[in-house]
Amino acid sequence: RIATLDAHTTIDYVAYKPVLLVSGRDFVTRFHSRELNDGSSVVVATSTTHPLCPLREPDTIRGHVHLAGWRIIPRSESLSEVWFFVKTDLRGSIPARISQRVLLDQGFASRPTLPSALSLDSPPARPPPTLQDMTLLGLAQFTALFLSLLYGAPALFTTYLVDTLHDIFVWGLIAWMCVRLYLGPATDNVHHAGYGHIYAGVDIDVTAALAFLLEPSQKGVNLRDVVVAAVARVLCTMPHLNSHIVLGKQYPSPTIDVTLVARGQHDEMLEPLPLHDLATATARSVAENVRAGFAKQQSDGTIACRQAWARQGLNLDCTRVGVPRRVLGQALVVELDDAYIPIAPWMHVSLLVVLGPPTKKPVVIDDQTDATSKQATSAASQLFSVRT
Repeated sequence: RIATLDAHTTIDYVAYKPVLLVSGRDFVTRFHSRELNDGSSVVVATSTTHPLCPLREPDTIRGHVHLAGWRIIPRSESLSEVWFFVKTDLRGSIPARISQRVLLDQGFASRPTLPSALSLDSPPARPPPTLQDMTLLGLAQFTALFLSLLYGAPALFTTYLVDTLHDIFVWGLIAWMCVRLYLGPATDNVHHAGYGHIYAGVDIDVTAALAFLLEPSQKGVNLRDVVVAAVARVLCTMPHLNSHIVLGKQYPSPTIDVTLVARGQHDEMLEPLPLHDLATATARSVAENVRAGFAKQQSDGTIACRQAWARQGLNLDCTRVGVPRRVLGQALVVELDDAYIPIAPWMHVSLLVVLGPPTKKPVVIDDQTDATSKQATSAASQLFSVRT
């Protein structure tokens, strides 16, 4: 800022980085800004000179601004109308290619506007429609229509032609549905996948974890407790995965709940053990909750009769009989002899983790490995398989 003429008018000096084979880019501009009586703000600028800051190359002028300005008119709390106008003189120091482009842009700097557009606020744009899956009501309507065509038409029209057309339509519809079911995702809409299960497997090196669990301070904690704590940590860090599924739709959950299906002493599958509020759980706290849950299951003989799978899928609240809503939580950890996931129709959780027992496998050390040598055998690590 070179000088201040009054409270609304100043003289400023602006210099840009010089470009090779181009004169220095420095400008002295007079600025004036104020608020008008109608509430709008006006800012105007024009090129000038000042003895305190002479231009570097006054003979070569890259452009002279006769008048430029902005007018800002507030229309509402979140809407303002901005007008910009400019009148420049190139002074002949700019190549013809650039000057023609500037003149072309200046010719379209303003355009007439209808008075009604200035006095009325533009209405807010409508949000895009939300894509929705088929609801229970829509499914009931489709089923009623299909059954009416299947049984109602033959009962009302007994002619041979109507029966023939009815059979052709029904069997054609069945054939079309079978073809789509056989082709699978190749014919489904990209916005709605018909089959949402994704299976993946990974082998994790647990050598350090097993050494940690052998310490005296970690007595009573095993590998499945570490996996349950890790799954709870995943649900905390990925909120979109911490949800429950009801009738094919996904809803967010306020708490971190994980269910453990452990393997018994004689390799039998125990009852599902829900573990609630694991947002800040550690492997030690998970082990204590698991032991307490197993003790409660052994003392309660009716737990085997409570069908938790239907309550999880239908979101039914059966707290009075001991089965709360979403009893399986948002993730299910299953301990099996081998990490294999069957296609289970009762799988109404967002994440299913099946872990197998640790086994020794050769690993790569210094870019070399040999499964038959003693070096590879001694360097074998404890791995366990996980399927999600």
